[in-house]
Amino acid sequence: MIALLSPAEFHDAVYDMCGERWWNRESPLFDFLRDHFSVEGARIFAVEHCVFADRFPRWSGNIIGNTPVIEARRNRIANLYLEEVHDPSINMGHYDSMVNFAVSLGADRDEVLAYKGATHTIMAVAYWDWVSRAKPWLESITAIGVLELLCSAEIANRYNAVPLNDPRTWESLQDLMPGGQQADMAHWVAAEIADGAEGGDGDQALEVVMKYADTAEKQQGCLEALAESIDVFNFQYDMIGRRALEASKTARRVGSAYARMRQRELAETRA
Repeated sequence: MIALLSPAEFHDAVYDMCGERWWNRESPLFDFLRDHFSVEGARIFAVEHCVFADRFPRWSGNIIGNTPVIEARRNRIANLYLEEVHDPSINMGHYDSMVNFAVSLGADRDEVLAYKGATHTIMAVAYWDWVSRAKPWLESITAIGVLELLCSAEIANRYNAVPLNDPRTWESLQDLMPGGQQADMAHWVAAEIADGAEGGDGDQALEVVMKYADTAEKQQGCLEALAESIDVFNFQYDMIGRRALEASKTARRVGSAYARMRQRELAETRA
C-alpha cells in the first residue's frame, strides 16, 4: 500500500523529481549553452520555444474548464493572464516577448507567428494538449503548472546550475551578435521574476496540488504525471539542443552562455 505523504514530504518529492530528472543528466541543450553557444543556435531555440509559449496559456485554459475547484481555477486564470495578456514587468505577454527575442536574433516575425513547430515540437505540444484536456485536473495542473519548477533557481542551485529562464543564461548573446546589434532580453527578465524566484508560478501551482492531493493515490497520480511531463520536456528540448549544436558548427562566432556571468564572478573575486 502506498503511504500518504505529509505536505512537506510531498513538496520535497516534487522538488527532488524536478532536480533529478532535469538537472542530474547530460543534455545536448546543456552542452550547447556551456560550450557551443551561438546566435544561430539560440535562434533555433527561440523559434521552437515560441510555439511552446503560444500553446502554454491554452493548456491553462483547458485546465480551467475541467476543474471544479475555484482556487485551482484562480491559479490558472492568473497565470494565463500573465502569459497571454499582460506581464506588468515588461508591459506585454510572454508570447509577445518571446517572439521579440527570436526576431532580435534574426528570425522573420511573420514566419515566427505562422510557425507550427518542428516534428519534435508538434509531438510534445500534442502531448500537453492531451494532458490538459484528458487527465484529472490535479494531474493536469501538476503536469502543466508544476512543470514550471524546472525553472526554479532554488532547485537549479542544488546542482550548481543556472535556470534556462535566468537572464544570465542569455546575456552572453550580446557578445556574439553581429554588427553591434542587441538581443531583446525582456522575455528573460519577466520569466526570471515569474518562474525563478521562490513563490513563483511553479510553486504557486504546487501549493494548490499539495492542498488537494489529499490521498496517497492522488499524490502518486500527480507524481507520475509530473515525471511523464518532465520526460516529454526533456525530449523536446534535447532535440532543440541537438539542432542548436549543429547550427553552431557553421556559426559566425561561438562562445559560452555563461561567459559574462563568469567574468562578473571573477571581477567580484578580485575586488
